[in-house]
Amino acid sequence: MSKEEKRAPEVRFEGFHDDWKQRKLGELMGVASVKRIHQSDWTNSGIRFLRARDIVAIAKGEEPDDSLYISKERYNEYTKLSGKVKKGDLLVTGVGSIGVPLLITSDRPLYFKDGNIIWFKNENRIDGNFLYFSFINNKIQKYIQNVAGIGTVGTYTISSGKITPITLPTKAEQNKIGICLKKIDDTIALHQEKLSKLQSLKEAALQSLFPQKNETEPKVRFANFSSSWKQRKLGELVERVTRKNKNLDSTLPLTVSAQDGLVDQNEYFTKTVASRNVSNYYLLKKGEFAYNKSYSNGYPLGAIKRLDKYEKGVLSTLYVVFKPTYVNSDFLAKYYDSTHWYYEVYKHAAEGVRNHGLLNISPSDFFSTELKVPKSYEEQSKIGIFINKLDNSIALHQQRLEKLQNCKKAFLQKMFI
Repeated sequence: MSKEEKRAPEVRFEGFHDDWKQRKLGELMGVASVKRIHQSDWTNSGIRFLRARDIVAIAKGEEPDDSLYISKERYNEYTKLSGKVKKGDLLVTGVGSIGVPLLITSDRPLYFKDGNIIWFKNENRIDGNFLYFSFINNKIQKYIQNVAGIGTVGTYTISSGKITPITLPTKAEQNKIGICLKKIDDTIALHQEKLSKLQSLKEAALQSLFPQKNETEPKVRFANFSSSWKQRKLGELVERVTRKNKNLDSTLPLTVSAQDGLVDQNEYFTKTVASRNVSNYYLLKKGEFAYNKSYSNGYPLGAIKRLDKYEKGVLSTLYVVFKPTYVNSDFLAKYYDSTHWYYEVYKHAAEGVRNHGLLNISPSDFFSTELKVPKSYEEQSKIGIFINKLDNSIALHQQRLEKLQNCKKAFLQKMFI
């Protein structure tokens, strides 16, 4: 570093001008593990016992279903030799998903699996939040990946932990940075919680507002609607679309994504997988539906999605395309967000397995699938509107969450060196 070069981040809080200093963590704190706990010592209650995968789950905002513990007696016996994990210390995964940090925020007793987790005995030498976010930052993460080696068996060890480089400002500046990023993290967690609740509410609505298998009406209905739902064939409610794009009304190639709906292939795959000549493709218009027969996560017999994002698009003739004629479009879109229709599709697809050895469904069989539909168009509309509002709220929270995550990423890049 030249004499003129300053060691400082791009963005700083007002009043801080000193150069940051580079150190190795082993010069500042103890880097260690604990006395080994054997599987036979695990219990169902007592002192919390963390494995590397538990830390990874916590980092994702999840809680493992199979939390482990050790007895208080064993904890007291072993911590006399290893010491106790304290508030402000940092635990970092050394195997599997390596380099995932967990900041200890209380003095509540806990123990962890030796060898799988590296223990940085901070003892308030570095601001805890600053230390935690330093480990999330690209510089330390890149170091960990480099020293861990290539492949799935790479490890981050105590010796590597001791020479992990960290660049530090004064304790006061560390504190400011840590508080700022912690507030962003807390806001992200709050939005993630709201998003999760909305997604659960939608899932519950799909289960409650549509009849279950072997039922003729749903568990929950809007006021003033009481008549039984009718079993109708899809072909009675919609019209198949086979118009070709012969006049090149659109050159936008579409794909049916189970998660994202009908989307532009260029955007979804970062390249088009459509033929250069799309004049023989189906031409879709906004509000029309397409059935993708390919398997997708959560959609074992393919997804059915409505074109909502664009006015027009083109789709391969391998897809089945249709538009609603005697059913509310929003209702139909939300019906196909549920899993109820798979019973019907699978019934027809199973015939194909027996006859042709393929888990598939022909267009004629597809339009013969039966749906349970309210007789009242108004009831259909209310159901569609209600779930649409949930979808819009979910999309809004997803956008806010993405903005916050991008904000955090930018701060990590600009507030550290």
